Amino acid sequence: LLLFVGLAAAAATAGAGAGRAAGAGAGAGRAVATVEAAAAGVAARQGLERGLLGFCFHPKLVVDSSRKPGRNVVCSKLDPVYADYRRKHKDAGPATQVLLDVRPYEDFRSCHHTHSTSIPGKELAGRLYELPPPYDDDELVLFGREGEVAEARGLLTSKGWKVAAAISSEGTEIAHELREEGASSRPVWRPTPLLQEVLSSDLAADLRGNQPQQRVAFDVGCGAGRDLAFMALTLGGTWRVIGFDNDAGALERAERLAEREDVEVTTSRLDLRKDGLGEQKVDLILGSRFLHRPLFHQVFEGMLRPGGLLVWSTFLQGSSLVRPGRSLRAGELRDQFAEAGYEILLDREDKLYTGGQWIPSNSFVARAPRG
Repeated sequence: LLLFVGLAAAAATAGAGAGRAAGAGAGAGRAVATVEAAAAGVAARQGLERGLLGFCFHPKLVVDSSRKPGRNVVCSKLDPVYADYRRKHKDAGPATQVLLDVRPYEDFRSCHHTHSTSIPGKELAGRLYELPPPYDDDELVLFGREGEVAEARGLLTSKGWKVAAAISSEGTEIAHELREEGASSRPVWRPTPLLQEVLSSDLAADLRGNQPQQRVAFDVGCGAGRDLAFMALTLGGTWRVIGFDNDAGALERAERLAEREDVEVTTSRLDLRKDGLGEQKVDLILGSRFLHRPLFHQVFEGMLRPGGLLVWSTFLQGSSLVRPGRSLRAGELRDQFAEAGYEILLDREDKLYTGGQWIPSNSFVARAPRG
């Protein structure tokens, strides 16, 4: 994202790249900031179909100070100013950007950009899990009062997020065609990539959609509940989605996220290393960044119904950042599940980000024998 010199000081606070942007802006003769807001998942309240979610990429946004002297206008990608800008700067802008509105709820409800995400500045520290992870190629553009965006910027940059620009709502007008009222806010949280890959593919064709009988999905070590919400959005109304974790605070965040996404999930506080998963029969088991080998013995003993899926993503051995005994040997899951008669659908070496590093991991999917 390039922020040009024409933006009024009261309307934008540029990042470290502002100097480069200013030089380019002098030649362009326009004040332009491009924003490509992205959301993970599908929000029914936005009029989009619930189903195979994927990421919804939203239109480019432009801040144009030329429409009204002394006033900045957030307008659409169809604006000729934006088209001219892209012709002159074809390599500008990151792959994905998120427009984050940090104003209080009452201000957001009264008027906001149709592609913005609302997380009030006072709540931001406790809702960082609702943003794309900082190691992804996303940039944030903040919108709010000067004090709000300055505080939010300080918090986000200290946690590793890239903040491309901060636009003050004081003196900035949202173009009429992209202005709306109400509480509608774009979700930008991300599910586990492997889960999204599986549920969006033919591997899970038998699981999607409504079925006559209720089916059950477990999220083992669900944390703040992004995968829980994603499964509830994707699988259909006859599914019961249950998340297990021993962190009460994480489970509270999971419940709040589900409420905001208007989906129903069940959470259970459980120390899986001591208590196990009980005897309930399930159709889908998800595990991410978690390993407790006795749980697999429960799966082999019939926890997973015929044709059900196990989807697992966790670290491989070899990193000092992962405790001994909590990482997999290469091929470990493949060998165990194949011996138990499971169909191996995916066994791939990937990488997971932790402790500031990318660590080798195993992405694994297996289907229970159909009987």
